[in-house]
Amino acid sequence: MSRKTSVKFIQKTWRTLFCAGLLGAALLNMSGCATVSGRRARAENAARENKSDARGKTVKDLAGKWHKISDGGIDYAVYAENLGSFETYQITEDGRVTVETFEAARNYDCPVESSARREGNLSLLSDSQLNIRLATGTIRKSNACAPEQNSTAALPAAIANYQWSLREDETGRADLCLTPSGGGAALCYRREN
Repeated sequence: MSRKTSVKFIQKTWRTLFCAGLLGAALLNMSGCATVSGRRARAENAARENKSDARGKTVKDLAGKWHKISDGGIDYAVYAENLGSFETYQITEDGRVTVETFEAARNYDCPVESSARREGNLSLLSDSQLNIRLATGTIRKSNACAPEQNSTAALPAAIANYQWSLREDETGRADLCLTPSGGGAALCYRREN
């Protein structure tokens, strides 16, 4: 190759690399991901999900551990005996949610248990609606008298919208009530102090 041709080749190569770099930076900036790790994009996404509704409520107002209640309260005597059905929502200020269920019974004096756990995200859609997106999770079943019935299985991912309300009872404890948007009974949860 002649000297003149190699200089042109180098100039074209540098122009191509420079333009590719500019194009990549422009695309990265338009995506909202200003860094390779995407910290700024995740922070902006969390800010959008934590947006205030008409009453000024944010996901931060729902942060905490919530226990399902029935008949006006949590039956701690049954809970201590590990008998019954229990459900908790753990909500963080940035909108992450962990849902755990636990069911325990005695079958001919043999403890039989089922527990499930899934994690996901919660976002407020309006002053009365929220969305919960759960990733795949795990369900475990155990029978103390028949270990061959013990099993572990995957739970599918789930997306659900709920009508929600936050209220205080007469003693000042916070209750979160969720009603499936498609219809169904409201389930209420009390925040753990």
